[in-house]
Amino acid sequence: MRIETVFPISKTKIIAPRRRAEIVTRHRLIENIHSLLNKKLILISAPAGYGKTSLLIDMVDKSEIPICWLSLDILDQEPQRFLSYFIACVQERFPAFGAESISMLMNVISIEKENERLVVALTNEIYGTIHEHFAIVLDDYQFIDSVPEVRLFINRFTQLVGEHCHLILASRLLPYLSDLHLLVARDQVGGMSLEDLTFSSEEIRTLFAQNSAQFLSVDEAEEIARKTDGWITSIALTGLSFVEGSITQKSPAAKTGIELYDYFTREVLERQNQNMREFLLLTSLFDDVNISQCIAVLDPLIPDRHLDWSSLFDTVQKNNLFAIPVGIDGMYFRYHHLFQEYLQTKLQEEKPQIIRDVMLKLASYYFERKDLEKAHHIYENIGEQSALIALIEETGTDFILNGRIVTLGNWLERLPISVLQQNPRLLSLQGAVAYTQGDVQLGISLLSQAETEFRARQDFQNLAGTLVRRAAAYRELGDLSLALNDADEVITLTLGSSKADLQIMYAAALRVKGLVLFRMGKTFDALPLFENSLQLLASLNDEIHIPILEMELGAVNYTLA
Repeated sequence: MRIETVFPISKTKIIAPRRRAEIVTRHRLIENIHSLLNKKLILISAPAGYGKTSLLIDMVDKSEIPICWLSLDILDQEPQRFLSYFIACVQERFPAFGAESISMLMNVISIEKENERLVVALTNEIYGTIHEHFAIVLDDYQFIDSVPEVRLFINRFTQLVGEHCHLILASRLLPYLSDLHLLVARDQVGGMSLEDLTFSSEEIRTLFAQNSAQFLSVDEAEEIARKTDGWITSIALTGLSFVEGSITQKSPAAKTGIELYDYFTREVLERQNQNMREFLLLTSLFDDVNISQCIAVLDPLIPDRHLDWSSLFDTVQKNNLFAIPVGIDGMYFRYHHLFQEYLQTKLQEEKPQIIRDVMLKLASYYFERKDLEKAHHIYENIGEQSALIALIEETGTDFILNGRIVTLGNWLERLPISVLQQNPRLLSLQGAVAYTQGDVQLGISLLSQAETEFRARQDFQNLAGTLVRRAAAYRELGDLSLALNDADEVITLTLGSSKADLQIMYAAALRVKGLVLFRMGKTFDALPLFENSLQLLASLNDEIHIPILEMELGAVNYTLA
């Protein structure tokens, strides 16, 4: 049975992109990768546009062993999100894997402090549930290599995982692993560099013959290799062609800079009609492009005319406008990152005022679909602080209940202290994070500040939530009388309410009071509190806390037996 991860999982990130017809199979590299699959760690490192992803897509298509795939992006710098996706990509290929690792991740309170425990749990579960050789591909690893918790996880994972697991890191930069020298000394590391990925003259001949029916001589292919340094993006984008038996370039070969952008302008963007041009520019702001997203986000921003999003979507892929299909249903694509960066730059030059409007609509689109990390990232990047605060206020309690305390703590830490101090809901959330992560005194102090403000505002719903949290913190501290006082006040405030949120608080207060009484040795008094709390949570279909209460109720009954 599949267990839901801490984060909602986008399938487009954990399924390898479809192999496109124009990909040239580079047999020497495929054979090289296969020969390296006796290593635990394989590093594929080269600058942008050298065909790392295309090579790996081709490898997946031809591999005889199972391949787990994870496309990384900047949002994966959040360690809890990265680990959730890491588990999900393995679970996608091996459904029996994941229950233990996800359960531990949902209950972790500090990735930094519990990194080793997570690695041990994950590698043990891999050993216990996966009994064949397999590989895990982390594509675009450069996005997360700078995160200390991720570095530590990858470093320890590589050392502890069994010999049947092979980790492939594809990155623009050579990844940093503190114990890489030990892995090298044990002959557990292999890799490919820029020199390996550079297109040979023979591969250039194959590329032209396959994709444009042009049959180059050896000398002609070697001339192209010399002019482009074998950089596939330069070969593909400069539009090399025959003119009276010789090879010319429509624009200079360039690995970065003005020449490449000039090529995109002259040979791609200026050749499009107005609707396609607008489609390319606006959708460059999306991570993945799909039709429903275009309708929801872009339609309201161009009310003066109707664009046929479905036709435009299909044309981009049919005309090979640097779009990479993702997912298994053909409903998504993403732009080649060099082309996407170019389009975003052009949009900033031509219509800077519309970018903020698109991003706000996009954030709302993500929020409505519970893709909260993307919404948060957008609000933070465009400086929309009021929307950022509203998002954290609205989702913070759910994050606590759903085991995302680490992420919530990171979000709160990135807000200015003045904002936190002026907002009791944020103070209450920050207090819950603090005591959950072990700083109980700070947690109680923050919760008390929030309590004072909620009483002054007569905001009894948020007061009840804050008191439940403080009762749990007092119990953790051992101040049982104060814990009872807070729990009893919440019971009084929420008793008989028909609102689901208040009923959950009522059930939580019953549970905390039961825990306090049980700790005081009043087991008979605690028993009905646990039973009533469990019954109420069952009626509310609270799948998260029911197992916890059942375990606690079992302990109470065992004591009474």
